[in-house]
Amino acid sequence: MYGGVGMCFGMRPDYVRVGLQYPNFKMIWFPSFTSYGFWRSAGHPDHEGVRLCSEDGKVLPEVKQIMEMAAEKKVGIGFGHTDFEELLPLAKLAKEIGVRATLDHPLLELNKLLLDEMKQLRDLGVYVGTYCQPMIPSLYQPVADPMETIRTIKEIGPDRCIIGSDFGQVLHMDAIDGMRVFLRALLGFGIKPEEVKLMLKDNPAKLMWLD
Repeated sequence: MYGGVGMCFGMRPDYVRVGLQYPNFKMIWFPSFTSYGFWRSAGHPDHEGVRLCSEDGKVLPEVKQIMEMAAEKKVGIGFGHTDFEELLPLAKLAKEIGVRATLDHPLLELNKLLLDEMKQLRDLGVYVGTYCQPMIPSLYQPVADPMETIRTIKEIGPDRCIIGSDFGQVLHMDAIDGMRVFLRALLGFGIKPEEVKLMLKDNPAKLMWLD
């Protein structure tokens, strides 16, 4: 089992510094629904949120410090729910300082990225998260196009994708059952078993420096 810390209440290096002392601390997740970029992409740029970049597109000093700490301690980063406007400078900086990072939910309707945007971030070394949601329908998202996830995996390439569940909430099935359904669906839609292993096991291990 590996754990980490979520930054939904602010980008606080002192908070991360404490977490990094724990055994098996392997991930730092940037803000999700408290992110300013999330609200901007949702059409509410006036909503307050945790910022990762300044108005002129530069990664904020405290964010850079956290990324440097992650690189030093060999810890992965999930870029959270934000928009391409913040993700591009983050990805460029991650490549510069040697951070391993992944996109969280680039297919989720709430902060969806274009395929070309995902490719730009992939080319900078960022993994693309392809999760049970939105491929598997639920009460929360009753309509889903499973082929969108399949197309994304094929376009990005399994060598740069990471499989995750992000299930377990009240309106979803639990994470293990969700993952079983997801893997059966991927195989059923033509993703090869060795590609599933790459995205489910090998790439997450690389993200968390377990390779």
